[in-house]
Order: sequence, then C-alpha cells, then structure tokens
Amino acid sequence: MKLFIQIPCFNEEKDIERTINSLPVSLNGIDKIEILVINDGSTDSTINILNKIKLVHVLNIPRRLGLANAFSKGLEYCLLHKADIILNTDADNQYQAKYIQDLIDPILKNDADLVIGSRNFYKIKKFSRLKIFFQKLGSWVISYISNLNIIDSTSGFRAMSRNFAKNVNIYNEFTYTHEMIIQAGFNNYKIANIPVETNEVLRESRLFKSNFEYILKSSLVIIKIFIIYKPAIFFTFISLPFFLIAFFLIIKFIFLTQQVNAESAISLFLIAVFLINGIVILLVGFLSSLISVNRILLEKILKKID
Repeated sequence: MKLFIQIPCFNEEKDIERTINSLPVSLNGIDKIEILVINDGSTDSTINILNKIKLVHVLNIPRRLGLANAFSKGLEYCLLHKADIILNTDADNQYQAKYIQDLIDPILKNDADLVIGSRNFYKIKKFSRLKIFFQKLGSWVISYISNLNIIDSTSGFRAMSRNFAKNVNIYNEFTYTHEMIIQAGFNNYKIANIPVETNEVLRESRLFKSNFEYILKSSLVIIKIFIIYKPAIFFTFISLPFFLIAFFLIIKFIFLTQQVNAESAISLFLIAVFLINGIVILLVGFLSSLISVNRILLEKILKKID
C-alpha cells in the first residue's frame, strides 16, 4: 500500500523544510510513503531548498496558477506514480502531522473514500469571530448542498482513496476544498470527519490578503457552487422577488384601480415586466438543471471508461 503525501506550496522558503521533516517515515498499514511538493511558481528560494532535499518528488510549475491548479496537478502526479492513498497537507506546517495516521485509517479500513481533518476554529488565534462565523456558515451550506455532515469544509488536511482521487474534478480556480466535498456527496462516496489540532501559523495566508478578501472569495465560490449543483433552487429563489412584486401589483390593480387611465396602464406594464422576468429566470434555472444533469452523466461515463 503506497501513500503519497502531497504539499502544494508558494513562497514557503521559511517553512517547507520544517513541514517535510515533521512528516512520518512509517505508518501502520502503509508499505511505502512518498512525498510530493508542488511548487506553484514560487519567487523566493523555495525551489532551491526543495532541490536539496533527498527522496522528495518536486513538481515545479514555472508560473503561479493558483492553489486549485496545484492541487489538481498533484493528484495527477500521485495517480501516475501508483498512489493507493493520497494525503494533502499545507506547506506552512499548519496541520500537525501526528494526525496523518488518523486520517488514513478510515480509508485503510474501507470506511471512507474522503477523510477531512476538522479544526477547532475557536483554538486558532488568527481566526476572528467574523471569520469563524463564515467558516461555520460555509460548512453548513456545503453540508446542505452535498447532503453530508461537514464540520470544516475549507480544511486542506485531507486524505482520499485512489478511486476517489481518479474521479474528482476541480472546476473552480480559487480553491479545491468545496467542490471535492460536493462531488463526494453527489457520487455517494463515503466521507469522514476527524478532529485535528493545528500548529500556530506565524505568517499571513498566501491564498488571500485579508479576512474581507477571504469572505468575499469564499462567498463567490459558494454561490458559484450553488448555481452549478443546485441551479433550480438558486434560480427559483432569485425569481421570487419578481413574482412577489408582480403579485402585489396585480392585487393593487384589481382592488384599487377604479378606471383605466395612464396610471393603470403603467401598472399593467410593470406587472408584465416583472412576470416575464420571473418566468425567464425560472426557465434559466430549468435549463441549468438540465445542464447539471448532463454534467453528472458525463462524469459517470468518464468513471466507467476509466
């Protein structure tokens, strides 16, 4: 049984060697441990440090293309090199490596296809109350969409079986964390949450510059995922204000309009405008649902071909 530990990184000259050295050299149920570092176009001396470390695979991406791309390229590399289990962790040594055994055990026992290391947000000093709120809100939304119980949807500390890794597709450019869970739920993969502790991270995140940017980008990701995977619900919700306004105008026209005049003509025009917009939005939702079904069928076909 071969385990690949993959580490996407960008400008991690201060932490990457410490992160690699913290990784276990042996694990129960694992015959061979390989380490892969995906260097996402680092502009500091990260690549020079990596080239000096023995027995570490280095996948060098010359230009920074983002975390989601680095993660996907890492999966492709691990699968190509016959990984049975792939574990992803962060390059800043945020996640304590002693929990790796806990993350891979459910996969070894065939109890899970994807295992997520769930952090206790209240123990992370850099997490403000607002960020904790959005972390919990995001996890709730992802849980709702995927029909799974997800505690920490943004955790990068996660393990997956070879079968799951072969069939996951990441479309979002910002991060891979949400889509992976959604696809696990839609394809009936087994998922497990394992509580983990974190080390203190002294530097700011490379993924976003501020909590505001994190909240904005995460919100956009969640909205995008909702449109992709639950288009009927999303567009029905968007159409509701148009139908409510049209309904109000119809009631007003029926009960308050005594005679046909310029004002009543305007009311009829507005009723038509709002009704048409509401119907068009519903039709968009219907068409999006058909596209979503088509995408799911294509994924199933690709899975069978593989």
